[in-house]
Amino acid sequence: MTFEFHPDESLRRGVRRLARAELEAGIAELDTWRTQPDVAIHDVRRRLKRVRALLHLVRAVFPRVRRENAAVRDAARLLAPARDATARIQCLDDLVEHDPGPVATTDVATLRAVFVARHDDASAPKRLKRRIGEAREILEAVHRRARGWTVSTRDIDAAYDGLRRSYRDGRRVLGLAMQDPDAEDFHDWRKDVKSLWYQVALFRPLAPRAVARVHDESGRLGWTLGHEHDLTTLRRAVTDGSMPALDDRAFVVLVDAIDRRRTADRRLALRLGRTLYDARPREFIAALRADEPEPSAEPVH
Repeated sequence: MTFEFHPDESLRRGVRRLARAELEAGIAELDTWRTQPDVAIHDVRRRLKRVRALLHLVRAVFPRVRRENAAVRDAARLLAPARDATARIQCLDDLVEHDPGPVATTDVATLRAVFVARHDDASAPKRLKRRIGEAREILEAVHRRARGWTVSTRDIDAAYDGLRRSYRDGRRVLGLAMQDPDAEDFHDWRKDVKSLWYQVALFRPLAPRAVARVHDESGRLGWTLGHEHDLTTLRRAVTDGSMPALDDRAFVVLVDAIDRRRTADRRLALRLGRTLYDARPREFIAALRADEPEPSAEPVH
């Protein structure tokens, strides 16, 4: 099932259908955790991001949005430790591959072994079973409630208005990041961009050409910001004193390599962001709507 609105579907029905489908699929994927835990957790968290992006899109016309968003967020947090441990290993491996000479030291190999041990601890069957069980209960409850969700309008205009606000929020944070490239605003911007990426895909059947461009641009920007975030998390893990001590040279070399990659990611993100957020929010929505086909004569269900 594609994560898209149907052209002749009311907003209310579309929100219910999409949320229930993603939650149902996510619950089914949780049940595969014994065979491929990392894959299952990655796939479920992606579905929960879609649901949260959908809720964020209609927050102005959905009175219960805070309750449902908090529930989905709590379920995702239960699955976060295993995912975060995997991300640190992958990020360190990528760093060594990108700069194999001075970074690939014995100390870094020892550091990686600690990350692997922490991943194995977070993914221990007994611990993971408990967390997945708790997440499953939460998602089953949200899935049941979603059948009766009351979005206060049937009109797709409300979804476009939500998309305009999401675009506005990301554009505002871009402005802050441009003023101070070292600010924590990159973390908030990453979430805004990822949400926009999921949200704009919903409109693909309504404005296919315009959506394709924005989806591609926001996808590339989101990946860049995600990589920058993983590097930031890795740097924090290396420097917070909880890891085995690296010798002075290895520590300096590793942190310098992380910082150089982060700087490159941030520069690329700002360049991509200036392209994506070039339009004013109302102009952005007008361009999408200009790509809409002629309205159907069929009634909206």
